[in-house]
Amino acid sequence: MSNTVVLYQSKYGSTKKYAEWLAEELSCDLIETKKASIEQIQNMMLLS
Repeated sequence: MSNTVVLYQSKYGSTKKYAEWLAEELSCDLIETKKASIEQIQNMMLLS
């Protein structure tokens, strides 16, 4: 498992699509902010 994660919040879906592309290119996890837990991201390097 990579120590990189892309966190996103999207109202209409555009940000989600870009976040998916980033996560795919970086081979990392993708987590919606409202579904993220401390355990999931505590050891991750966050991109914003």
